[in-house]
Amino acid sequence: MKLEDGTAERVDTAGGVLLDVTMGGTVYMGYTGPCFDCRELTKGKAEHQTWNIPWNELLFFKPSNHKKYLLKTINQDEYRETAIERMKFLIGEYPERRYEIIEKMPGRFEGIKTSMMENVINQVLIPLYMQKSELLQDGLEKFDVELNILKNGKIVPMEICRPERFLLKFKEVKKDETR
Repeated sequence: MKLEDGTAERVDTAGGVLLDVTMGGTVYMGYTGPCFDCRELTKGKAEHQTWNIPWNELLFFKPSNHKKYLLKTINQDEYRETAIERMKFLIGEYPERRYEIIEKMPGRFEGIKTSMMENVINQVLIPLYMQKSELLQDGLEKFDVELNILKNGKIVPMEICRPERFLLKFKEVKKDETR
């Protein structure tokens, strides 16, 4: 699917979010900061902040009380390591943007911005909560949502993943191997 202009930007970003949703259970939310996207979250390379929100408290999750659900904020030494690894990746992908990448990568991690948290809550979390019945009817009891956040704050959904499909595929491959 062709993305809108600018939605595939990987250097000049405001960050990425990965949601691991268990309907009726918890919503685990990971965030990477500016110059990152959800790639580092899905590959387990970087997670700058993480929250764990019980499903029944999702409507009460606000930027003003997000620290109640905060599990971890990366320390500055760990952040620098992730920033260096991300710059190496980006320079490998976009060698012509080398100086721009180095210039735009923040030297310190400052935490998620309030406006960004509000956007994720209002544009993603609350709509998911409100569609619980429909999602369960479709068999989506557990799924991941990958989001990139553009510099202008626009949230770009990149993928919705059902872990069951990978488990089923793995079982089918294993079954074929034993024949």
